[in-house]
Amino acid sequence: PPQAQFGGGGFGFAAQPMMCAGGAAGMESNVFVEITPDLQPNFERGPNGAFILQVPPFAVTIATDCQPPPPAFHGMSPHKPIEQFMVQIPEIAQVVFDPHTRQPPNGAITVQTRKHGAVLEVPPTVGLTAQLKANS
Repeated sequence: PPQAQFGGGGFGFAAQPMMCAGGAAGMESNVFVEITPDLQPNFERGPNGAFILQVPPFAVTIATDCQPPPPAFHGMSPHKPIEQFMVQIPEIAQVVFDPHTRQPPNGAITVQTRKHGAVLEVPPTVGLTAQLKANS
């Protein structure tokens, strides 16, 4: 039977300092970002030898740990240790793998989706060393 695979690589991280007047000159902070999708796919037998894959909308949690914590700066969003958002991928909400019609081609489907957002905002006077862990 066909196999459903869900892998990482769909999540990214970029440090982009924001401009701000004043601040703690020379401060360094270690940042660890962990991204965890709560994906619950359903894969079952369908009629006439087909298989049905269903992937409902799922939550993604971004946990950010900063040591030492960055100071609060006027006009900048405060550090949020936990962010959560929903991801919906319509192309795989329901996929029928049918060997009689040979759909999808080669018994495989590939999709991508992107979400953008800020996890941490600091002025350019704060140095960051960042690590990313993407769970899948």
